Amino acid sequence: MKTTSAFVLFAILLPLTSSFNGPSFLPNLVTKKTDVPARSNPAAPFLLPVFLASSLIFAPPPTSPLPTFLQSPPAAAKEMASGSGSKVNKDAESLLRYGLPGIPKEARKLQKFVETTKDDLESKRYSAAKDGASKALSVLNGKESAKIASATSSPDAAKKTLSQMASDLKSFDVAVTEAQNVNRGSEQEQIAIKKAKTFQVSAVSALNDIEESMVPKNYKVEVSDEYKNLPKLQGRATVEMVFKKDGGAPFDIEGKNEEILARNIICFVATSAERDERRAKRAEDEVRGEERSDELV
Repeated sequence: MKTTSAFVLFAILLPLTSSFNGPSFLPNLVTKKTDVPARSNPAAPFLLPVFLASSLIFAPPPTSPLPTFLQSPPAAAKEMASGSGSKVNKDAESLLRYGLPGIPKEARKLQKFVETTKDDLESKRYSAAKDGASKALSVLNGKESAKIASATSSPDAAKKTLSQMASDLKSFDVAVTEAQNVNRGSEQEQIAIKKAKTFQVSAVSALNDIEESMVPKNYKVEVSDEYKNLPKLQGRATVEMVFKKDGGAPFDIEGKNEEILARNIICFVATSAERDERRAKRAEDEVRGEERSDELV
């Protein structure tokens, strides 16, 4: 389109920047002498710079990315994961999903709609959350759903999972409507949001099952000879980490600017503390059990 526009502007401006007998920069091919003086366009000095600049105005930027729907699936997944030109993707689970190989574009489309409902709900953009759920349901209820199921290792099980996902998204939509129709900040709104989050998490869990079943069995990434002697992780690992500050100082968490992030940190710490208490209690019970067995002996 931009190249066509440049040629159109060229065709319009070229006659205006020259005399009526032909362009001034072309050699005079007519050898016959004539007494009729050539008439020049008085606007030529002003139009010529415009013509020369048209190539810059209508030239496409060298770094313009292709639209997502024109990119190959791996390139589109990389674009969505990096978030270049848009909101940066900070969702750890979403990044892991985009890292899975062999995921068809229909599944990526469904993933995009399901994931947007999370951010929209947390930001209380209820209309956008309902719109994302509606778009995801249109994928699940259309022909794309069959393509998604056929790309998995177990299509029959995938169809049941997709059906459950559709049910979760419908319940999510109902819960969001409830939150939308009550007063902001009320207890009723918080209850509705909690219900909506439950259904959203369930839908994402189903999405994980679907996309993981699309990865080819015994899939391995080829490691170059330069790094083959290094240790490698084949599969998935769960790692428990402990964070400590110098001198045992506490962490000061501010929730005014990053409410959601601060809440997630607090919940993570609280969950870890509860887990540590349960482990300590279990270890204490085991010690008491051993002491009792010694007394019986």
